[in-house]
Amino acid sequence: MNCNILNIFKMEHNRIITCTMLIILLAFGMFSFVSCKTKQATSEDIKCINENHYFYTGASPEEIGKQIYKNFLWSNVNVSDREFKGKVYVRFFVNYKNEFSDITIMTKTNSPSIDAELMRCVKLTKIRQGHKIGKEAKIEVIATVTF
Repeated sequence: MNCNILNIFKMEHNRIITCTMLIILLAFGMFSFVSCKTKQATSEDIKCINENHYFYTGASPEEIGKQIYKNFLWSNVNVSDREFKGKVYVRFFVNYKNEFSDITIMTKTNSPSIDAELMRCVKLTKIRQGHKIGKEAKIEVIATVTF
């Protein structure tokens, strides 16, 4: 009788271990296959957020900021604001036609004239796209402009 109970216990124990291992393997498989199509749909310069939203990683935020600052005209800024120093983070979206939208100044300058000039300069920036993306897709860019 004791032998029979022991065999049933071993069988249940093995079944629990087998089920646990199966659950772990399934969970690992789900995490390894859930992706954003980064290998198929993107290049080195663009990271996929979803099928209509990409994040630009082709240049550092400072490099894009230098392009923006190169177009910056201090003559368009109020005289009282021309002493501004610091870093400003600008976020914007650009489509395949190099049209800009949703320009947001993430670090406030407390100067409407500097903010307006930054927005003007962002629209003059050329973003190199590493591959063809869908017409509805947008690339999100975050740039650092140093004054």
